Amino acid sequence: MINSKKFFPLIFATIISVAATSSLRTAGNDNHKRSRSLEDGFKRYVIGCTSANFVSMDDCVSTMQGIAPVMEINHRLKMINAIAVTMSLDEFNNMNNTDYEIEEDPERSIPVTVESSRKLNQQTSFGIDMVRARESWDEFGVRGEGIRVCVMDSGLFSAHSDLTSSKISGYNGPEAFTPWNRDGLRHGTHVTGIIAAADNNGGVVGVAPDVEIYVVRVFDNNGRFFGSDVTAAAEICKDAGARIINMSLGGGRPTRFESSVFDLLAEEGIVSIAAAGNSGNTQFSYPASYPAVISVAAVDSNRNLASFSQRNSGVDVAGPGVNILSLDTNNSYRFVSGTSQATPHVAGVVALMMSYNASIPIDSIVTALEDTANHPEMIENDRTDSFGHGIVDAFAALTLLRTKFPQAPPTASPISPVSTPSPTASPMSPVSTPSTPSSVKPLTVSLAVSILSLTTMAFLLI
Repeated sequence: MINSKKFFPLIFATIISVAATSSLRTAGNDNHKRSRSLEDGFKRYVIGCTSANFVSMDDCVSTMQGIAPVMEINHRLKMINAIAVTMSLDEFNNMNNTDYEIEEDPERSIPVTVESSRKLNQQTSFGIDMVRARESWDEFGVRGEGIRVCVMDSGLFSAHSDLTSSKISGYNGPEAFTPWNRDGLRHGTHVTGIIAAADNNGGVVGVAPDVEIYVVRVFDNNGRFFGSDVTAAAEICKDAGARIINMSLGGGRPTRFESSVFDLLAEEGIVSIAAAGNSGNTQFSYPASYPAVISVAAVDSNRNLASFSQRNSGVDVAGPGVNILSLDTNNSYRFVSGTSQATPHVAGVVALMMSYNASIPIDSIVTALEDTANHPEMIENDRTDSFGHGIVDAFAALTLLRTKFPQAPPTASPISPVSTPSPTASPMSPVSTPSTPSSVKPLTVSLAVSILSLTTMAFLLI
């Protein structure tokens, strides 16, 4: 289960304070929200509007005006009634003894490792067969149709010949880096291909080649981002009608605000999946280690744990993540390793499960995913910190769902149009957004109150 092994004490700071802000400066471009955050004396924070005196977020913001005249608003986080801001230490100190709840907004990074690039006739990466995707296509007749996956990453080279353009769209607006269809790091393109590369007799093929992809660009071209960037992107994914969120990213510092958003997404029937981390140690990475997020470790073609894969009690499942062949931004292909590559394998498997029967509650989806995973250490009905419950198996998971939910798969129908927070660069083909699951597992988090104990480390995630 997502939350059965992950009650790791989440470190956060709760400081009651008030302030004022001047203008909202969130330009939609590659320098989005970064210029002042790197200046000496400025830091990022998330401020919650918790007082009963605030009738709306606008009212909350308006009460800040005048006290912190140069504070910059980076995100308006509607789901948790909070605001991400950049401000000076003096401004922060002015916010004592007031009705605002504040946490430091952790900065994270994501370097990328490349092994090779080339053009090729269609090949099947070992990962496709390890998760038994092709067997599932043949037996169950599902390839991800009717399901929208939101990829929060470095953008996408959307013109790649191995992508189905009618099934790809993304967010262009003030809450993320833009444009969504640019990928200076080549990371998001590789991740997206693992999920959704077309079955077209060329290049590679994804785990769920008929899935819908919605892109939210979280990283700048230096691979840097903040926790609130992830939180804002998760809200965008929800508004876009995504059923699955893929996060091949993370860092070492949790926040209560970020965790709360993923709790709320799970309650709405959205499955969030994230990379466990590439530091090769036992440290926790976030958002993967939150109770409401599926944390994914990486294995090689021999089903051995990758040397770089992080191992801890938050790991839920494992997926192929060593020398994975997928898309590159120059319309060719490359091999990359990381828990970032394992994560989209799991997202693709979940898409196949949802495509089989979109009305199955997410707790049943997650239970089937974990109960049918193959543990290389031959541990039954248990998990380890290395592999979690084991390597995901789409065919076994779908077989279990067919037994528990014997109703016929729904007739494939287009996904219904969604209202996005901002215009997209290209429209999505119409799809019907499935109803919210009837039951969701309760998620709880142990909270520690000490901002001084927060570490400043950032973890390598690719």
